[in-house]
Amino acid sequence: MLTLNNNKVIFISLAVLIFAIHQIMFLSYLNIGSFHFDYQSALSRLIFGKIWFLKNGLTVPWFTPHICCGAPFFSNPQSEFYSPIQFLFLFLKPLTTFKVIFFIYSFLGYLGSFLILRRIFKLTNNAALIGSTIFLFNHYFAFHYLSGHIGWGLFSIIPIFFYISAISLDQTNKKYSFFLITSSALIFAVMMHSGGTRIIMEILVSVFFLTLLHLIKYKNYKIILYVSISVLIGLLISASKIYAAWSFVEGLSRNVAPIYFDSIWKFISVFFDFFFLSPRESIENDVGSISAILSIEELSFNVTILPLLVFIIYLRNLPKFTDDKFKLTFSFILFISVFILILLNFSNTALGSVVRKIPFITNDWISFRMLAPLIILFSILTAMMFDKISFKKNDILTIFFLSIIIIQNLSFDRNKLYNIFSHTNLKDLLNYEVSRSNIDEYNIEKILTILDKDSKVDGPKQHDFFLENQSIQFCYFSVFGYDLEALKPIVKPLIFNHHEIWNIKPEFSNDQSVNQTMNVYKGDPFFERNGNLNFINPSCYLNPEENNCKDNFLFKATYKEELTKFLNYKPFEFKQLKLQIIFNYLSLITFIFTLISLFLFFIRNKKNPL
Repeated sequence: MLTLNNNKVIFISLAVLIFAIHQIMFLSYLNIGSFHFDYQSALSRLIFGKIWFLKNGLTVPWFTPHICCGAPFFSNPQSEFYSPIQFLFLFLKPLTTFKVIFFIYSFLGYLGSFLILRRIFKLTNNAALIGSTIFLFNHYFAFHYLSGHIGWGLFSIIPIFFYISAISLDQTNKKYSFFLITSSALIFAVMMHSGGTRIIMEILVSVFFLTLLHLIKYKNYKIILYVSISVLIGLLISASKIYAAWSFVEGLSRNVAPIYFDSIWKFISVFFDFFFLSPRESIENDVGSISAILSIEELSFNVTILPLLVFIIYLRNLPKFTDDKFKLTFSFILFISVFILILLNFSNTALGSVVRKIPFITNDWISFRMLAPLIILFSILTAMMFDKISFKKNDILTIFFLSIIIIQNLSFDRNKLYNIFSHTNLKDLLNYEVSRSNIDEYNIEKILTILDKDSKVDGPKQHDFFLENQSIQFCYFSVFGYDLEALKPIVKPLIFNHHEIWNIKPEFSNDQSVNQTMNVYKGDPFFERNGNLNFINPSCYLNPEENNCKDNFLFKATYKEELTKFLNYKPFEFKQLKLQIIFNYLSLITFIFTLISLFLFFIRNKKNPL
């Protein structure tokens, strides 16, 4: 009798069909003609990356003049200059790049989770397919990516990273084992340089969960060593990026209070909606206070109702609880770890206040983002429970369960996502033309600010003005705060001496006939007053004491040559923190050592195949 477990053609065909449905379903969101507001940030970063690469090659882009009249770039936790998406962006159109990367992330997540379940945890094909499909169709990573938060898509790479780390444990050939560890380390480093620095805590917790599950099943402490070495090498390669991001973010203060739930009952109610049922569009009545509007990409984790259904069936079979003290101990650690993630969502816990002091979390006001690692955990535990369920017609049950995942996703109200895809002023960014033939035309000649009729900073914080050789004063850069509270005092000293009236289409209007009258002020970056030039020296964000930033962050008149380089997208000299210099060398040395190790492995393996 043909079954999914013994017929590869049928099984692979089903797996491919599921993946195709996923791609059609989610990529269609990028074809509607309007986008989430955050897409402009991602687009402008990648376009700047292309300009920088064409002018400077792989030189570190520490700063960018294209927004905020000068801002850190390499130190931006979300920047992705040394990443696959930036590489593809050099050759492909913007939307094509985003679609290709989404396809790659999705495929790696689907394949990686399946390999973990099938080859690491030794589950059946049916169970592995169910677990990997749950992981593939989760909303949180997909919706964030489709909203312009492209770093969140990196979660899909975690399974393949862990799989390569885990199989190194089983290799009798130590050289091949080291090759696998260094390969997974490079994957981890790529994640950090692709925007993963922003979500490093969530990534590490996810890896921790996978390591615990492996330890519980095989009782082999070496998994901790092998995964730790891989993560450590990856962190060392990325040390320069991570420290730069931390030193930048740590120096900023945002007036956004963390979100905490009022009670455990409200949290449980919201939790079930987040993960298993229909996501809410608002949680204002469930939390103590909320400083900014949350949209659906933050509120839908969606692993579907299937994990609950499988759990109920699993319990009906009266599973025998183990008396193995080792497994009980580490299962308890896993339970406590999940409990800790839950406690982070309550303001009256001491743990919540301690965790808020961890780098990168201090600037993250959405506490339930730390629940994201539960997506991987639920996917794997569901597959494990299904593997224990015994039914005569297991293939039919498998297809039925897979249908539940797909049907629940098809029944999702797409308007919930369409409602936040209301930013239509991305035409210039999507249709930009930067190439080697015109690269010299790109520089910053003017600074620009846009105010409403009451002279308030309510104008569009667009990022496309750099394509017209202008850098806007009030850019949309969330690390500065949603009201730009950390940016406003810094850019306040800039001088604007030319006034124009523009009729601008409002940011979130689909009515092309509506225009808004705005006051536009322009200035000369080289305008000199009180010994200062008229542009922000972004090195002041990172090391103000040693870069002559005592009074303000403006370039000094004596730094005119450095400003000229900067405005032409060229690197300029500045003084780095001593620790930053140490981490720069540490990253470079580790990276070179890793590449040499891989090169020697290939050379030796060519002479003496495994």
